[in-house]
Amino acid sequence: MRTRLCLCYVAAYLFITGLALLVAPTASLALMRSTIDYGEVMPRWVAMMSLALGTLIAQTVHHRLTVLYPLGFFMPAAMLAGFVGLYRLSGDPLFLTVLAVVGVGVVLTGASLLFDRAAGRSRTDRAQSSAWVLGRVHASARPPTAERGARSALLESDMPGRYTHEQIAARDDQGERHIIMVRRAPIPGSPHLHGSPHYTWNDGQVLHLVDAKAGIIECALTGKRLKIEDWRG
Repeated sequence: MRTRLCLCYVAAYLFITGLALLVAPTASLALMRSTIDYGEVMPRWVAMMSLALGTLIAQTVHHRLTVLYPLGFFMPAAMLAGFVGLYRLSGDPLFLTVLAVVGVGVVLTGASLLFDRAAGRSRTDRAQSSAWVLGRVHASARPPTAERGARSALLESDMPGRYTHEQIAARDDQGERHIIMVRRAPIPGSPHLHGSPHYTWNDGQVLHLVDAKAGIIECALTGKRLKIEDWRG
């Protein structure tokens, strides 16, 4: 969620700058402290490029294309060095103004990407801890009469269990089909039972089950929701 908001800032300054340069290039450059006359053709060409880039970022946010979110950080970050070089060549304060605006977006987007990834890992750790606690409760609640008959099974369960992995399909709001990885951790004390499923997609991004009846899962990093196919709630 943080990353989406920061990318909205990036799209906003691209749209505002592009529209301003397209409609009134001379006045817009003066507001940005430019001391050089660039005419009216080149600023308008820059305006069209800015609007095109802003549209790309806006569509990325709108369709929750999480694989492209890092692009909103790395692309402007690479341009910062170019703004510094252009200022040294021209001495025009315009590039310092642009450097400041773009720099704020780079810092906010980079920090939000890190925070969202850390939050996803934290939720995963809590889910695994909950599964372990449930397993201990299950083992301690076993009836005494079943203890003797299950002694051999308990001996087997003392050995490290195996994680189970499977793939399921889910669809987003636009009907696009995605492959979801499901991992289940073994429950301590039981050789056959496993804990709650752990959902991931897109190179390990964590998904949480937010509606057990409808089979709706939500990405912890982007907030995008998917519906699991053939879900039996």
